[in-house]
Amino acid sequence: MVRNTGSRPGKEIVQAYLAAPQGDDARPLRVLAAFAAVTVEPGEAAEVTLRVPGRAFTRYDEDTGTWVPVPGQFTVHVGRSSRDLRLTLPGPPAEPSGAQASR
Repeated sequence: MVRNTGSRPGKEIVQAYLAAPQGDDARPLRVLAAFAAVTVEPGEAAEVTLRVPGRAFTRYDEDTGTWVPVPGQFTVHVGRSSRDLRLTLPGPPAEPSGAQASR
């Protein structure tokens, strides 16, 4: 939920970042996974839905030439930027080995 407490219309870019499961040193600390722009009138609030593509929970396996699920629990961080994260949620559970990611 984005709330405008000001006296003028406001615009915000809501961003969702994924943090890889612990032990996955091949991935960056956080990766931008989804974002949406929203305009909110003074005193109003807007609900924002972000959809993270299933491929965000996978990695490319050079040996097989396919995208494979990353095992472990991701964490989702939501905020105005990577340095202003206001919400942290557990990500979806990992897919069983060999399953296709379809989040």
